[in-house]
Amino acid sequence: MAMTDAASVQPMLRARTGLSPIMIGRRGALDRLQGLLEAAEVAVGTRAQDGPAIALVSGEAGIGKSRLLRELIDGLDDSVTVLAAQAQPGSMGRPFDVLGQLAEGSGEPDGGGGDIATEVRRRVADAVARGRTLLIVEDLHWADADSVHLLDQLCSQPWPQLVLVGTYRGTDLSRKAPGGELVLRLERQHSVEQLRLDRLDRVEVAAMLGAIGGDAPSSGAVEAVFRRSGGIPFVVEELVRCCGPDACTDDLKTATLPWSLDEAVRQQLGGLSADERKVADSLAVFGDAAPFDLLGAIGELDDTRLLGALRSLVTQGIVIEPSDDRFWFAHALVADAVHQQLLGRERRRLHERCLTALRGSPAPDHAALARHAVGAGQFELVPPIAREGARRYLDRGASFQALRLASEGLAEAPTDPELLAVATDAAWRLEYGDEALSFARAWLDHAVTDLDRIEAMRFTARLHHELGHGERRDVVLEQLEDLAEQLPPGTARGRAAGAVAQVHMLANRNTQALSWADRAFDDARRHGDQWLEAQATVERASAMVGHDSRATAEAALLHAHEAARRVGDGVLECRVLNNLLGVVSQRSATAQWARSELRSAAARSGLDKLGGAGMIAAWDAEAAMAVADMRAMRQAVSESRALPHAGSFEACASYLHLGLLKIEEGVVSGALEAFARARELDDDKPLPLEVLAYSVGGRRGDMERSFDRYLSTEPPSDSSSSVFVMTEVGLAALMAGLTPARVRDDFLGTWLHEHAGQHWVARHLEGPLRLAEGDATGAVEALLAVLTDPDPTLYATTQAALQISLAAALLASGDREGSLAAVRVALVQLERWPGWRRDRAESLLRRLEGSGRSDGELTAREREVAALIAEGLTNGQLAERLFISPKTAAVHVSNILTKLGLSSRVEVAAWAIRHGVVLQPG
Repeated sequence: MAMTDAASVQPMLRARTGLSPIMIGRRGALDRLQGLLEAAEVAVGTRAQDGPAIALVSGEAGIGKSRLLRELIDGLDDSVTVLAAQAQPGSMGRPFDVLGQLAEGSGEPDGGGGDIATEVRRRVADAVARGRTLLIVEDLHWADADSVHLLDQLCSQPWPQLVLVGTYRGTDLSRKAPGGELVLRLERQHSVEQLRLDRLDRVEVAAMLGAIGGDAPSSGAVEAVFRRSGGIPFVVEELVRCCGPDACTDDLKTATLPWSLDEAVRQQLGGLSADERKVADSLAVFGDAAPFDLLGAIGELDDTRLLGALRSLVTQGIVIEPSDDRFWFAHALVADAVHQQLLGRERRRLHERCLTALRGSPAPDHAALARHAVGAGQFELVPPIAREGARRYLDRGASFQALRLASEGLAEAPTDPELLAVATDAAWRLEYGDEALSFARAWLDHAVTDLDRIEAMRFTARLHHELGHGERRDVVLEQLEDLAEQLPPGTARGRAAGAVAQVHMLANRNTQALSWADRAFDDARRHGDQWLEAQATVERASAMVGHDSRATAEAALLHAHEAARRVGDGVLECRVLNNLLGVVSQRSATAQWARSELRSAAARSGLDKLGGAGMIAAWDAEAAMAVADMRAMRQAVSESRALPHAGSFEACASYLHLGLLKIEEGVVSGALEAFARARELDDDKPLPLEVLAYSVGGRRGDMERSFDRYLSTEPPSDSSSSVFVMTEVGLAALMAGLTPARVRDDFLGTWLHEHAGQHWVARHLEGPLRLAEGDATGAVEALLAVLTDPDPTLYATTQAALQISLAAALLASGDREGSLAAVRVALVQLERWPGWRRDRAESLLRRLEGSGRSDGELTAREREVAALIAEGLTNGQLAERLFISPKTAAVHVSNILTKLGLSSRVEVAAWAIRHGVVLQPG
């Protein structure tokens, strides 16, 4: 049995295993989970997997997700540490409600998020240091944002000993709920094991009845239970439970079974005492795990009667105690059934008591208050509750809860400007663009003050811009400018000028943006508006990007970040950090700091646009490419593509990064397809990378035409990523056989003549140009000049390409030993970047060493496994296909990764495609 303790395995997992002594219909799912734990044992000390193994178990309520996990835990040996946490219906509104359960001695999370997160990370790290660790998080669809953010961090740790299993109900999963966003992101990672539990068929229901009764059931009993349960295991057991705890097969043949779970619960509750029924009814209407005192107030029971009723309900398995002094049903389906069985008047009275009890709380849950106000029929209370609570949710970064509560308030007061303001802001942060625009227009129609009107217009213009409505954006912008000119001196005029500056900045009208930002700044200083001063500083610094030198823009953005931080505006912080990342080198310490700060600020502000699977993922992908870490880049691209970003910069960046990965894999058609999608968003962006794709694909004619089209556009603004792309274009053109004169004269001499990065690009292309011109000695000299003490902004992938050119130049000049040393340096640089570059370096190395080895000396079985991996098979599927155990399959995968120097299954698949490794028929 695995190592556990009272605090690590929650009561839901420790609860009764049900009537059936064995688990039915889940053997395959259990084998796959056990295979992950076996593979984790194999992975320790190898390069087979440098992150946790992740499994997602999905299925409807009552399908057996918890039972599956209990069986998994029961089958583990004492070398595995188990940590478990479970979300509840109200968890989403409580910070660290889920993973806070793992913090030793934490009890209930008290808002000390930083300390809780640190304690949870420490506890998981300690467990991993001891050996294999199983971390279970149940009901992700209810999880709170803080726990999800921490869980996301745990998933990216270099812990091959950790196996993380999350469960969720697909029907309850919202794309913009914190857990929904996490599930969508993880599902796009090839290393994630997906287990979807289906309903039992008639044969499995019969087996379950036989296991419960100890004998084969009659066909009539099987048919009755199967039809009435729908094959849901929990409902099967509840139906049989109506026959009594000692039910046997003979009873099933003659018993009058209830027709549904609702009827089964009705029969189960029929035997409860009056106090027990009061507790069950109160709990069902409250709708969440309830504290002892609150439950007593709702049920109108004193401590003695309440304690007796709860003890009896827990003994019967109807209610559990998830944490000290909090109680909930053993299964949410029972809560639904109890709630539905109450008369309308009973529900209203209980909602009234819930409302009264919660309003007396020093820190009320506003979402619960609104729900109970509706349930009590006191609809007039919903708007004031929503006005107070939605803004609080938004201020602490709970954007999803803010939007949901504001929407409930707007259902009763559809023209309320305060609620429309919160709904607009929350929907924008969550990237519900069309929904946010609808709220913004209504806000503008019903704005009362000038400040409200200005903010509504700013959001409307910004949302039109982000949705690709340039003309509509400019119409609203013109109205904003007119308003700014008409307003008398004061705060409102300054805010209007700041809003105009922001919209001009978004539209890349930098001169106008700078002018309006200066006006806003002057008004802010004159009237002591510190927030406006910070906002104007942010708009001014952001407008410098592409307008001033990189150094000037960087200094201004760092100053703007300090201004935003001083006024405590997380959204301003995120915006300035995002713009800073567009300027600095992704290999720099500044970029590393900015990405970390952006991730933290976006999580605090609930700004999904820039955090989570938003823009931060695009910057992570760029950073991974800059340091030549393909696994990290692939993961970041997967996260960036996890959510739709219609018409946005991050969508274009996502397609460009995906195309770059496809080029490295040698899948040129896939790269061109990704670039075609990017062109729909920005017609100029894909051109330079198409040059690289055609070059790698050996399509000289297409490459030249693409190169000519690229030179017909305006050069990009000066940034570390743009000089990387331009250098790669020059290298690609030379590799494809374009004449050095074309590159020198047309590309460097004419097109880049006045560009700020021209000297940098020309200096790094000089060596390859001389090599193409036949001047091997000059090429060696020029390459050593940039590689001996390389520029810190130079991307590692480009550096490796230059190193390979150096090896070729040294070989051409007769220095075989120097060439051998140079190519070995390139291979070290490309250690985590498999693809055509590394293939080229390895080919040169084999030539220099006189070796014919080309596939890492894979055995026939390993080549077969590699081919199956290229088909997309998981370890469990590999085992089934090859008639081997999951552990043996994991060993084969580990050996392949080690021999080829790869770090993920996706890289094995790409290698197999590039090298033509396919499964032979028969």
